[in-house]
Amino acid sequence: MKKKEAKKQPITTREAAFEKMGLTYDPEQITAMFALVPEEYRLFMRMTYQRAVCMAAHNDGVVLKAANTEQYKHYPWYWVEEKEGGSGVALSLYDVSYVSAHAGVAPRLAIADEGRCREYVENFKDLEEEYFSA
Repeated sequence: MKKKEAKKQPITTREAAFEKMGLTYDPEQITAMFALVPEEYRLFMRMTYQRAVCMAAHNDGVVLKAANTEQYKHYPWYWVEEKEGGSGVALSLYDVSYVSAHAGVAPRLAIADEGRCREYVENFKDLEEEYFSA
Protein backbone atom coordinates (compact mmCIF):
# COMPACT_ATOMS: atom_id res chain seq x y z
CA MET A 1 0.00 0.00 0.00
CA LYS A 2 1.35 3.40 -1.01
CA LYS A 3 1.82 6.07 1.60
CA LYS A 4 -0.49 9.02 1.18
CA GLU A 5 1.48 12.20 0.65
CA ALA A 6 0.50 15.17 2.78
CA LYS A 7 -0.99 17.97 0.72
CA LYS A 8 1.42 20.87 0.52
CA GLN A 9 0.26 24.09 2.04
CA PRO A 10 0.51 26.94 -0.45
CA ILE A 11 3.03 29.66 0.33
CA THR A 12 0.93 32.78 0.61
CA THR A 13 3.08 35.24 2.57
CA ARG A 14 6.58 36.60 2.41
CA GLU A 15 7.12 35.35 5.96
CA ALA A 16 6.22 31.78 4.92
CA ALA A 17 8.44 31.94 1.83
CA PHE A 18 11.45 33.21 3.78
CA GLU A 19 10.86 30.60 6.50
CA LYS A 20 10.74 27.82 3.91
CA MET A 21 14.11 29.02 2.59
CA GLY A 22 15.59 29.07 6.12
CA LEU A 23 15.51 32.87 6.35
CA THR A 24 13.70 35.40 8.51
CA TYR A 25 11.52 38.00 6.86
CA ASP A 26 12.39 41.26 8.60
CA PRO A 27 11.81 44.39 6.51
CA GLU A 28 14.22 46.45 8.65
CA GLN A 29 16.98 43.86 8.26
CA ILE A 30 16.38 43.67 4.50
CA THR A 31 16.56 47.47 4.26
CA ALA A 32 19.84 47.45 6.22
CA MET A 33 21.29 44.79 3.86
CA PHE A 34 21.13 47.26 0.99
CA ALA A 35 22.28 50.38 2.87
CA LEU A 36 25.50 50.60 0.80
CA VAL A 37 23.64 50.49 -2.51
CA PRO A 38 23.14 53.96 -4.03
CA GLU A 39 19.75 55.38 -3.01
CA GLU A 40 18.30 55.29 -6.53
CA TYR A 41 18.73 51.48 -6.71
CA ARG A 42 17.87 50.43 -3.12
CA LEU A 43 14.17 49.80 -3.51
CA PHE A 44 14.69 47.88 -6.75
CA MET A 45 17.41 45.71 -5.12
CA ARG A 46 15.31 45.01 -2.02
CA MET A 47 12.32 44.02 -4.15
CA THR A 48 14.46 41.83 -6.45
CA TYR A 49 15.89 40.02 -3.40
CA GLN A 50 12.41 39.40 -1.99
CA ARG A 51 11.10 38.17 -5.37
CA ALA A 52 14.06 35.77 -5.71
CA VAL A 53 13.43 34.29 -2.24
CA CYS A 54 9.67 33.95 -2.79
CA MET A 55 10.15 32.35 -6.22
CA ALA A 56 12.78 29.96 -4.83
CA ALA A 57 10.31 28.90 -2.15
CA HIS A 58 7.78 28.08 -4.91
CA ASN A 59 10.38 25.97 -6.72
CA ASP A 60 10.38 23.34 -3.94
CA GLY A 61 14.14 22.81 -4.02
CA VAL A 62 14.50 22.85 -7.82
CA VAL A 63 17.49 25.06 -8.66
CA LEU A 64 17.09 26.53 -12.12
CA LYS A 65 20.26 26.98 -14.20
CA ALA A 66 20.36 29.40 -17.13
CA ALA A 67 22.22 27.03 -19.48
CA ASN A 68 20.31 23.85 -18.58
CA THR A 69 18.05 23.23 -21.58
CA GLU A 70 16.43 20.26 -19.81
CA GLN A 71 14.73 22.68 -17.40
CA TYR A 72 11.87 24.96 -18.28
CA LYS A 73 11.84 28.36 -16.63
CA HIS A 74 8.36 29.81 -16.23
CA TYR A 75 7.84 33.51 -15.68
CA PRO A 76 4.78 35.77 -15.59
CA TRP A 77 3.93 38.44 -18.13
CA TYR A 78 1.75 41.27 -16.86
CA TRP A 79 -0.46 44.04 -18.10
CA VAL A 80 0.90 47.02 -16.17
CA GLU A 81 -1.26 50.06 -15.56
CA GLU A 82 -0.64 53.12 -13.45
CA LYS A 83 -2.84 53.27 -10.36
CA GLU A 84 -5.26 56.15 -10.11
CA GLY A 85 -3.43 59.18 -8.77
CA GLY A 86 -0.04 57.84 -9.88
CA SER A 87 0.64 55.92 -6.66
CA GLY A 88 2.34 52.92 -8.26
CA VAL A 89 1.18 50.28 -10.70
CA ALA A 90 -1.61 47.74 -10.87
CA LEU A 91 -0.86 44.38 -12.45
CA SER A 92 -3.03 41.75 -14.05
CA LEU A 93 -1.61 38.47 -15.30
CA TYR A 94 -1.42 38.42 -19.07
CA ASP A 95 0.19 35.00 -19.49
CA VAL A 96 2.78 32.59 -18.15
CA SER A 97 5.56 31.89 -20.59
CA TYR A 98 8.54 29.57 -20.47
CA VAL A 99 11.92 28.97 -22.02
CA SER A 100 14.43 26.13 -21.68
CA ALA A 101 17.52 28.35 -21.97
CA HIS A 102 17.65 32.03 -22.66
CA ALA A 103 20.04 34.77 -21.63
CA GLY A 104 17.16 37.18 -21.09
CA VAL A 105 15.52 35.17 -18.30
CA ALA A 106 17.21 35.23 -14.91
CA PRO A 107 16.74 31.69 -13.55
CA ARG A 108 16.47 33.02 -9.99
CA LEU A 109 13.44 35.01 -11.10
CA ALA A 110 11.67 32.08 -12.74
CA ILE A 111 9.62 29.15 -11.48
CA ALA A 112 9.97 25.49 -12.39
CA ASP A 113 6.40 24.88 -13.61
CA GLU A 114 3.40 26.80 -14.85
CA GLY A 115 1.06 25.87 -11.99
CA ARG A 116 3.49 27.08 -9.34
CA CYS A 117 4.13 30.22 -11.38
CA ARG A 118 0.42 31.03 -11.47
CA GLU A 119 0.18 30.28 -7.72
CA TYR A 120 3.09 32.65 -7.08
CA VAL A 121 1.37 35.43 -9.07
CA GLU A 122 -1.89 34.89 -7.20
CA ASN A 123 -0.24 34.91 -3.76
CA PHE A 124 2.39 37.60 -4.30
CA LYS A 125 0.62 40.20 -6.44
CA ASP A 126 1.43 42.86 -3.83
CA LEU A 127 5.16 42.06 -4.03
CA GLU A 128 5.08 42.16 -7.83
CA GLU A 129 3.28 45.52 -7.82
CA GLU A 130 5.88 46.93 -5.40
CA TYR A 131 8.66 45.58 -7.65
CA PHE A 132 7.21 47.14 -10.80
CA SER A 133 6.65 50.43 -8.94
CA ALA A 134 10.30 50.57 -7.75
